Formats: sequence, structure tokens, C-alpha cells
Amino acid sequence: MTRTGLQGHKENDVPYIEEIPDWIKNGTITLQGQAETGQNGFSINLSTEPCFEPLPDTALHINVRSQNKIIVFNYYKSGKWGTEERVHDKFLLRQDFSFELTIMIAKSEFMIFFHNVYHLSLPHRMDYNSAKFLVIRGSVQMQQVRIDGSTLVPPDTFKSAFPPIFNPKIPFISKILGGLNRQRIITFSGYPSKFNPRRFTVNFNTDRDIAFHFDVRLSPDYNVVRNSYIKKCWGEEETYKPSFPFRPGIGFDLMFTIERYCYRVAVNSQHFITFEHRIKDIETVNQLQITGDVHLNVMQFY
Repeated sequence: MTRTGLQGHKENDVPYIEEIPDWIKNGTITLQGQAETGQNGFSINLSTEPCFEPLPDTALHINVRSQNKIIVFNYYKSGKWGTEERVHDKFLLRQDFSFELTIMIAKSEFMIFFHNVYHLSLPHRMDYNSAKFLVIRGSVQMQQVRIDGSTLVPPDTFKSAFPPIFNPKIPFISKILGGLNRQRIITFSGYPSKFNPRRFTVNFNTDRDIAFHFDVRLSPDYNVVRNSYIKKCWGEEETYKPSFPFRPGIGFDLMFTIERYCYRVAVNSQHFITFEHRIKDIETVNQLQITGDVHLNVMQFY
């Protein structure tokens, strides 16, 4: 489910207050706007009450100090601030002071993305379920507030036009049924080989290139490497991972969601990583390839 804010609001309607629906838990909040130059900045808060004077308990406080290009993260509970974390990055706000910020609410932490690039995780330091309101205040013009319920499982109303594929043989290579576009979801259920698996790979290909290379390395690396192969050259590897959920002979559910700026990957109904589109024209991505030491029980195109 999705709720998009600012309908009926002017762009500069700040303070902005919106109730966070219950179904947002383990979902995302995406904010697009532009900081006002020459001003003191603005704050984004997930709070227990729809107010800011006096300040209620706040599970997540993001203070964007636009002039200094500093962003402070903290929480506020029982009248006391916690220990703040600071990010100094001149690229978090674009040259025109515009930004896109995504807050992913996971079971144990908030994950923060700027312009769809992961920056940091903040462990929950109070019950995040008590944060019922999104409160934005300060020198900022908000253009869009988007609240998405969990994208970690396809919604019940999201029916597939294609039958499931059971026990596909590996290596597997096929045209992407229906073509690749935003909001497509592709799911797999399976397990790494039981005996000495080394790796398995999922590739999203064009006619010439690999747009997204998802390489699970079980032994000896225990890592998940993401990359692209464009014009006969490998790009820069991405290796950050919150955990390593793959084990020999142990089942997994793997889901790829294609979004505007990235592929979003979930494992066992938990957000895992994102990979920013390096081939921007995603409709040219027309082939799915799976190789390596893995058995798939079923795959599904949504």
C-alpha cells in the first residue's frame, strides 16, 4: 500500500504533520524537497504526538543543517536527548539544495538512504511502533511525502499475469516475462546446494550487458557482491550487507523489486540491499540468468 502526501498542500506548507498508518511498519517513508538557502535548516521527526512544543518522545530525529552540509541523527525520550550521530557529506544535498531522503523502517533499525544510496543504519533506541506521526518543520519546501507499506512481500491484491515456474533447471536463462519496468517484482524460493556450495549468481541482462549482477559467494568469502558489466567492463563492486542469510541446504525466499532508481532486494521478507540503476533505461533489461550452486523450488514474475 502507498500513501502520498501533500495532496491539497502548497509546496511550502511546513510544518507538515501526517499520521503514520499502522501498515507502514517495516515499510518506507520517502521525502522529496528543497532546503531554503541562507536559512538554518530543517528537521524530520517520527514522534509519538503531532506537535513539537513541547517536544514529544521522538524515535527518529533528523536535523538537516543545510548551510554546513551536516545532518544530525538522534532520538528524544522522557525529556532527554540521546547520543547524536553526525554525517558530514556535501553531496547529501544537491547543488540546488534539493534532496530525496528515504527512511526504511526495519525490525531492528532505521536505514537511511539519500538519493537512493545507502548511508547508515540507526538501531532503534525506543519502541518505534509508538512513533505515530511524521513531523517536518523548518526552512524547507516539501514537494512529495510518500509512505509505502512493506514491499518485502507482494501485496495480496498484486496478482501475477504469469504462472509460477516450478523447479527450473540451473543454469536458467529466460526472457523476463512481460519485460522489466518499475514496480515489477520477481521472487525465488530455493536453497543453496547442500554440499560445499561456492556461489550462485542472479543476472539481469540486456542484449549486450549485465545491468545487475547479484553474486552470492558462500565459501570462502560469505559475501554478496553486486556489480554491473557494461561495454565489456566491470563496474565498481558493492559489498555492504547487513547480514549473510544464505546457508548450505537452508531454504530462502529472495525478492527483487524494480523501483525508479534502484533494484531493491529482500531476503526472507527482510530488506537486504539496494542497487542503483547503472543502465538507466531499464526497459532494455530483458533477460534473467541464474547460475551456480543453487536449487530453486519456484520462481514467480509479478
